[in-house]
Amino acid sequence: MAYFIFHDGKLMNHHQIMDNRGLAYGDGFFSTMGVCRGQILFAKGHQDRLIQSSKCFEFLVDTDALMVALADLAKQIHQGMIKIIITRGVQSVRGYGYESDESCVLIKAVSSDIYQGVCFYDDIPCQSSGMAVCLSEKLSLRTPRFAGLKLISSHEQVFIHQELQSLQKNHHNVVEGLVASMSDEWVSGAMSNVFYRLDDAWHTPPVSRCGVNGVMRQVIMTKFGLNERRLTNDDLFKIDGLAFCNAVRGVMPIHALMIGEVVQRLPHDFCDVVKSHLDNFRNI
Repeated sequence: MAYFIFHDGKLMNHHQIMDNRGLAYGDGFFSTMGVCRGQILFAKGHQDRLIQSSKCFEFLVDTDALMVALADLAKQIHQGMIKIIITRGVQSVRGYGYESDESCVLIKAVSSDIYQGVCFYDDIPCQSSGMAVCLSEKLSLRTPRFAGLKLISSHEQVFIHQELQSLQKNHHNVVEGLVASMSDEWVSGAMSNVFYRLDDAWHTPPVSRCGVNGVMRQVIMTKFGLNERRLTNDDLFKIDGLAFCNAVRGVMPIHALMIGEVVQRLPHDFCDVVKSHLDNFRNI
């Protein structure tokens, strides 16, 4: 495991952690990238996210040079993940305000065998199916500036993930949790986006008011022409398919959903949709 800061086109150590605005104010965003066979999965989508998020935060980031550096790191670790956090650079003014658009780029590279035995279809990882559970912790609504961004100020996710971990102690086959917003619409997973099947079609909840517009979510929506549709409490017992996704793990199909004490069986596997559209199969 190695830690870096990307500054002036170079990777170097970082020592001014107490002045970092990400720590002080949550003033920044992050992205986590899967690496397989020395390549960043969905690299173009991640670069687009970096560009869009930097624009929303009014950060100055040389994303072209950064992606070159990340591609070199990916070759070094071969398989694993890269996490990048971008915050506003140290400012000369006191408090929350800022004068400069300078950014601070922090990088963690982890080599691991996370894709060992995972099936890929046209570079989309497809995991084995598992069970999901409806969680009680909720997500708050976003202001328009931060709609869909992957914010580092993720205090809600801390408690959402903790609830999921607690439930997994008694339900070992639970792999994800379905999370609702404060407006009581189901929006995402604890660490992923969600797709569901209703009325013979697959949909994904909108993230314009809450949640993250993930890289894998965008890839799936584009490849398979899926549309956004709100997921309400009334829909839960009507859906017959559910899947979660993120840019590292890919697609996580769900065969059953725990809704309180009731287990809803879900016969349709989203990975079958992926397979039916794509014939470029490989196994790592």
